[in-house]
Amino acid sequence: MSRWTKDRWERLDWRKPNRQLALETGKSAAWIAHQRWQLGKSRATLKFPVKPYRLDGRAGSTASCRRAEMRGVRRKWRLVSPEGRVIEGPNLRELVRKHAGLFPEGSANWSIDRTGIAHCEAERKLYHSAGRGVAWRGWTAKRLNDQEDAQIEHVLQIARRVAERRGIALKDIRSRKRTGSVVQARAEAMQEARNQGYEHVVIGRALNRTQGAVSYAINKIDARSDRGSATPTPIGENDVPRC
Repeated sequence: MSRWTKDRWERLDWRKPNRQLALETGKSAAWIAHQRWQLGKSRATLKFPVKPYRLDGRAGSTASCRRAEMRGVRRKWRLVSPEGRVIEGPNLRELVRKHAGLFPEGSANWSIDRTGIAHCEAERKLYHSAGRGVAWRGWTAKRLNDQEDAQIEHVLQIARRVAERRGIALKDIRSRKRTGSVVQARAEAMQEARNQGYEHVVIGRALNRTQGAVSYAINKIDARSDRGSATPTPIGENDVPRC
């Protein structure tokens, strides 16, 4: 058997998985993994090379780049600058690209991550701040969806009524507090909203929770209700996962 030199290892197609290379070379998968580590042939960097992609935020040639470029295309966005200027459009990336001069210096410079997708600070921060309902450097972003916004507002009204009955603030229900009164009020608001036909994702967005956390909490309520109690017992402090 001929000796495997470094040049011979370098000539392998390291985009293939370790098991396939093990079958082709007659080596063990563990030995292939060791050689991959020694040569620095990570599949992440080989499968998504950085050089071919553009630095202006335009879509690259991979499906992940196209999905990132289409982020928020179907949803209309409203951006409000610190001076009060309103910018609206259907694509967050395109809005940032067209009005790059309005954002803080350096925040609209596009860079590429290891998967080959282009990002800039302004686009990334505005996207996440819109989900949390906070401002970024004086800029506010909002996703415009009339029907969904109305549903979220209705769920917030339900939560506000529950908060008033229990003597706590609405912001406590939407916070990450895990005290008994807050958790029980949050569960009661979830249950009332679900009884009125609202989906888990809408409840989650209104109460600042993930859809999975809402589903988990409501399933807990249903399970306790099925055990024979006439009115569902509010879930306990430790029953709601952190989210």
